[in-house]
Amino acid sequence: MRRPSIGPGQTALTRILVAAPSQRQPLVERYVRQQVARVTKFPASRLDPHEPLVHMGFDSLMSMEMLTRLQTDLGLTIPASKLIEGVSIAQLTDEVTRLIAEKSLLELIREPDDQTQGTDSYEVL
Repeated sequence: MRRPSIGPGQTALTRILVAAPSQRQPLVERYVRQQVARVTKFPASRLDPHEPLVHMGFDSLMSMEMLTRLQTDLGLTIPASKLIEGVSIAQLTDEVTRLIAEKSLLELIREPDDQTQGTDSYEVL
Protein backbone atom coordinates (compact mmCIF):
# COMPACT_ATOMS: atom_id res chain seq x y z
CA MET A 1 0.00 0.00 0.00
CA ARG A 2 1.33 3.39 -0.94
CA ARG A 3 1.63 5.98 1.82
CA PRO A 4 0.57 9.56 1.19
CA SER A 5 3.46 11.90 0.64
CA ILE A 6 4.08 14.07 3.69
CA GLY A 7 6.24 17.15 3.66
CA PRO A 8 8.67 17.88 6.47
CA GLY A 9 6.51 20.72 7.82
CA GLN A 10 3.38 18.61 8.24
CA THR A 11 2.34 17.64 11.72
CA ALA A 12 1.59 14.26 13.26
CA LEU A 13 -2.10 15.16 13.10
CA THR A 14 -1.86 15.88 9.36
CA ARG A 15 -0.12 12.55 8.77
CA ILE A 16 -2.94 10.78 10.57
CA LEU A 17 -5.74 12.69 8.84
CA VAL A 18 -4.42 12.22 5.30
CA ALA A 19 -3.92 8.50 5.78
CA ALA A 20 -6.46 5.99 4.57
CA PRO A 21 -9.00 5.22 7.30
CA SER A 22 -7.58 1.70 7.70
CA GLN A 23 -4.12 3.17 8.38
CA ARG A 24 -5.11 5.76 11.00
CA GLN A 25 -5.18 3.44 14.01
CA PRO A 26 -1.69 2.01 13.28
CA LEU A 27 -0.34 5.56 12.79
CA VAL A 28 -1.85 6.70 16.08
CA GLU A 29 -0.43 3.64 17.84
CA ARG A 30 3.02 4.31 16.43
CA TYR A 31 2.76 7.98 17.49
CA VAL A 32 1.60 7.08 21.03
CA ARG A 33 4.30 4.40 21.35
CA GLN A 34 6.99 6.89 20.25
CA GLN A 35 5.78 9.49 22.73
CA VAL A 36 5.70 6.98 25.59
CA ALA A 37 9.21 5.85 24.61
CA ARG A 38 10.46 9.46 24.68
CA VAL A 39 8.94 10.08 28.09
CA THR A 40 9.98 6.77 29.69
CA LYS A 41 13.32 6.47 27.87
CA PHE A 42 12.45 2.86 26.92
CA PRO A 43 12.92 1.69 23.32
CA ALA A 44 9.58 1.90 21.52
CA SER A 45 9.98 -1.64 20.17
CA ARG A 46 10.19 -3.05 23.69
CA LEU A 47 7.01 -1.43 25.01
CA ASP A 48 4.09 -3.79 25.62
CA PRO A 49 1.00 -2.02 24.26
CA HIS A 50 -1.24 -3.74 26.84
CA GLU A 51 0.84 -2.99 29.93
CA PRO A 52 -0.43 -0.09 32.04
CA LEU A 53 1.81 2.97 31.78
CA VAL A 54 2.15 3.09 35.58
CA HIS A 55 3.89 -0.32 35.41
CA MET A 56 6.47 1.31 33.13
CA GLY A 57 7.26 3.86 35.81
CA PHE A 58 4.92 6.55 34.46
CA ASP A 59 4.56 9.22 37.13
CA SER A 60 2.74 12.57 37.33
CA LEU A 61 5.60 14.50 35.68
CA MET A 62 5.76 12.03 32.82
CA SER A 63 1.97 12.25 32.49
CA MET A 64 2.15 16.04 32.21
CA GLU A 65 4.89 15.78 29.57
CA MET A 66 2.82 13.27 27.60
CA LEU A 67 -0.31 15.41 27.86
CA THR A 68 1.64 18.45 26.66
CA ARG A 69 2.88 16.47 23.63
CA LEU A 70 -0.67 15.35 22.80
CA GLN A 71 -1.92 18.93 23.09
CA THR A 72 0.92 20.39 21.02
CA ASP A 73 1.12 17.74 18.31
CA LEU A 74 -2.52 16.72 17.96
CA GLY A 75 -4.48 19.54 19.57
CA LEU A 76 -6.11 17.08 21.97
CA THR A 77 -6.92 17.58 25.60
CA ILE A 78 -6.96 14.40 27.64
CA PRO A 79 -7.58 14.44 31.39
CA ALA A 80 -4.43 13.72 33.42
CA SER A 81 -6.41 11.15 35.38
CA LYS A 82 -6.55 8.97 32.23
CA LEU A 83 -2.79 8.47 32.30
CA ILE A 84 -2.54 8.06 36.05
CA GLU A 85 -5.43 5.55 36.24
CA GLY A 86 -3.36 2.86 34.58
CA VAL A 87 -4.18 3.25 30.90
CA SER A 88 -2.10 1.21 28.46
CA ILE A 89 -0.65 2.26 25.10
CA ALA A 90 -3.47 0.33 23.39
CA GLN A 91 -6.15 2.08 25.45
CA LEU A 92 -4.54 5.48 24.95
CA THR A 93 -4.34 4.76 21.21
CA ASP A 94 -8.07 4.01 21.14
CA GLU A 95 -8.84 7.22 23.06
CA VAL A 96 -6.60 9.38 20.84
CA THR A 97 -8.05 7.84 17.67
CA ARG A 98 -11.59 8.51 18.91
CA LEU A 99 -10.76 12.12 19.84
CA ILE A 100 -9.09 12.77 16.46
CA ALA A 101 -12.16 11.40 14.66
CA GLU A 102 -14.46 13.61 16.74
CA LYS A 103 -12.25 16.63 16.20
CA SER A 104 -12.07 16.14 12.43
CA LEU A 105 -15.85 15.69 12.23
CA LEU A 106 -16.41 18.90 14.19
CA GLU A 107 -14.04 20.75 11.86
CA LEU A 108 -15.90 19.42 8.82
CA ILE A 109 -19.21 20.54 10.29
CA ARG A 110 -17.87 24.04 10.98
CA GLU A 111 -16.06 24.42 7.64
CA PRO A 112 -19.06 25.00 5.33
CA ASP A 113 -19.86 28.30 7.08
CA ASP A 114 -16.47 29.62 6.01
CA GLN A 115 -16.91 28.42 2.44
CA THR A 116 -20.27 30.10 1.89
CA GLN A 117 -18.91 33.60 2.38
CA GLY A 118 -18.42 35.48 -0.86
CA THR A 119 -20.60 33.17 -2.95
CA ASP A 120 -23.58 34.43 -4.87
CA SER A 121 -26.97 32.99 -4.10
CA TYR A 122 -29.98 33.16 -6.34
CA GLU A 123 -33.62 32.77 -5.53
CA VAL A 124 -35.57 30.42 -7.78
CA LEU A 125 -39.02 31.78 -8.69
